[in-house]
Amino acid sequence: ESIAQIAELQNVLIELDLYSWEIDWKYDSIKDVILNYQLDKELILNTQSLGSSYYWPKTRKTLHQDYIELLEYRNKLIDVENKISQLKKESYNQADTKIKELWNLSIWTVSPEVRDLQLILKHFWYFNEKDTAIYWNKTKEAIIAMQIDKEVILNNKSIWAGIFGPSTKKSLTDLLSDYYFQEEFNKLNLEEKFISELKKSSTI
Repeated sequence: ESIAQIAELQNVLIELDLYSWEIDWKYDSIKDVILNYQLDKELILNTQSLGSSYYWPKTRKTLHQDYIELLEYRNKLIDVENKISQLKKESYNQADTKIKELWNLSIWTVSPEVRDLQLILKHFWYFNEKDTAIYWNKTKEAIIAMQIDKEVILNNKSIWAGIFGPSTKKSLTDLLSDYYFQEEFNKLNLEEKFISELKKSSTI
């Protein structure tokens, strides 16, 4: 192998997490890595086998296939991340539109919008009563429970307790957005390796 080819090979081994040292253009630095790779892939029987530690055609072909698979995986991961980003935007917009429809709600308001609010709160286990379309005490208590849970207020003594104001609407929008996102995310049926990678990068 030429010096340039050795450097390229070292770089591929780094990409595959097989080599963790610096690129020094020396084949001796990667002989043990190649040997372990050959053993792991069962390209040789033991350390005394013909071609052990050498970057011969069979080893070259297998390593190339692994590298191509890595690149394909990375491209798929980028596609998945783009889909996730789009899903988050769509989910938030959907939730934002829904919550904006619940305008000007206050104690003793009677309207279809109050029923929608009660159904949303019921979905997240804050409201356990019949949806009456009346913004009554039980609805207020459900709002307070959600406000405390989402740290909109400290306790039920706050002047904003039970008030469906901007901060409360924002918290409910976020809650609903997460729900919409999770529903659509589950439909993607991603492989576990993608889910694990997305969690590591805090994408989900």
